[in-house]
Amino acid sequence: MNFLNIKVQPIIGAYFEAGAPDSRAVTLLKTRTDIPFDKVNLIYIGFINMNYDKTTNKSSIEFGWPTQQPTVVKKVTNLIIEKMQAKNPGPYAILASTQSSNLVYNDPDFPTTIVKFLTDNNFNGLDLDIESNTSIIEPILKQLAPAFNKNNLILSVSVYLDPINYGDLSYADLVGVQNYGAGDNNLDSFKTTMTKWKGFLGSYDKLLGGISSERCRFVSGACTQNDAYTSSENVRAWSRYAIGLDGDKCLTLIDDDHKLKGMFSWRLDNDNSRKGEDVNPTFAYAKLLHSCMKAPTKRDTQNKCIQWSDPC
Repeated sequence: MNFLNIKVQPIIGAYFEAGAPDSRAVTLLKTRTDIPFDKVNLIYIGFINMNYDKTTNKSSIEFGWPTQQPTVVKKVTNLIIEKMQAKNPGPYAILASTQSSNLVYNDPDFPTTIVKFLTDNNFNGLDLDIESNTSIIEPILKQLAPAFNKNNLILSVSVYLDPINYGDLSYADLVGVQNYGAGDNNLDSFKTTMTKWKGFLGSYDKLLGGISSERCRFVSGACTQNDAYTSSENVRAWSRYAIGLDGDKCLTLIDDDHKLKGMFSWRLDNDNSRKGEDVNPTFAYAKLLHSCMKAPTKRDTQNKCIQWSDPC
């Protein structure tokens, strides 16, 4: 059964960069027993490369970016799936994420190619994190939707703040908004962005809000503050808003129609690390996001919050 058909909510997702430099992700997965795979129920593994040869009009799929070693990325992917299976009783889903902007939809056999790749490698779906040419997202979604529905696979899209740059996303099962970077910096701006996307999609049913747990940009081995890093205050406020709480306190519980599908973070393997990429992450935000999103509430007959345990 498709993960989404189980009506898992809230979704708590996290990206895991399988192609970290010098195979550091392999070391991380083999040496750290405290990676909180039990605190997430959706893993985006980055990245796969979707290739297109216009001479033969054929598509192909491989692990990693062109500059990465496919064998290493595949090894990391297998380790992530293995750890997830061991630590998380489920339900959960694991998506292959891609940033490829190649015109793969010109190949009529692309749905067959990508479905085989995903199922052969134990993925539950595909995430289109296409940032350089968003115009190709719509035709890819339309082409893949029938085959994905038939094979119980999830179609996900990662997007920027403004829907104006996107075509029809109705074929997507999930839409994750990158509220970090040159984006939202407080609760009001987060609300504005999600309301805008709700208007574009017609509901909040597919929407996930996004945070960045990547504290540092590592230049020549040094930790430089990452401007995309989400403050802990915003993690708390946005998560509360996502589950239907209005503001920082237990004052009002917004209608169920308001609730987001969930939240996700970029990225689990580098969560609050200050020593180097994939070196000694604390996983602080993965744990915080889980605590906030799982905050239990009680309502009165007017749907107002009368009791809220605030673990975050």
